Amino acid sequence: TMGNITFDSASATWVPNSAGEYAYFVSTENSTTGPEVTSGTTTDAEAYFFGLEPATTYYVFVRSNCGGEWGAWSLATSFETFGGGLVACDGGVVTENYCSQQFDTKEWVYVSADGSPLKIEFLGGFVGTASTESFEVWEGTGPVGTGTEIGGDLAGNSFDALSGAIYIRLITDAGACEAQPWYLPLEWRVGCK
Repeated sequence: TMGNITFDSASATWVPNSAGEYAYFVSTENSTTGPEVTSGTTTDAEAYFFGLEPATTYYVFVRSNCGGEWGAWSLATSFETFGGGLVACDGGVVTENYCSQQFDTKEWVYVSADGSPLKIEFLGGFVGTASTESFEVWEGTGPVGTGTEIGGDLAGNSFDALSGAIYIRLITDAGACEAQPWYLPLEWRVGCK
C-alpha cells in the first residue's frame, strides 16, 4: 500500500510475513530490470522513498528473505507523485500548464522554501462542474477541511496560503482538455508573497 505521497516522497507498507528481511526496488518502469530509482533492504514491513521527481509514475517491487533465501519479486504497485514542488522565495514564480485527461485525478502540492506565505494566480483554463468533476484548492499540504472549489473559467481567480503550503486536486469526468476543445489547459503561477 502506498501512502504519504508528496511531490518528492512516498512510503510503502506491506503485510509482514515470517521473513527476517525484505528487499524493495523502485523504478520508473514496470520491471525489476528497469532503471533503479532507489532500492534497499529492511527488517520492517515498510520503506520510505525520498528525492523523487514530481508528477512521475513509479513502480515498487518487494520480496522477502526467509531462511537465507530471497523469494520472487512481487508484482508492481504503481503510484504517481504529486505535481508541484518547493517554491524558492527569491522573487521568481513556479508556473504550471496542464491539459487534463478524462476520468483522472491529479494533485499538486506547493511549499515555500522558507515558510513564507504563498499566492497562486490562475491565468487560464476551463474546468467543468458536471457530475463528479471538481477543482479544489486547500491551504496546507493535503485536503484537510473544506477546500475552495473553482469551476468554469479559472482566469482571474487567486488564492493566498499564509501557512506557506497549497494543495490542489483536479477530478475529471468525461470532460477534459484532451477530449473537448472548450476544456482549455489549466495555467497558473505560484510565488511567495
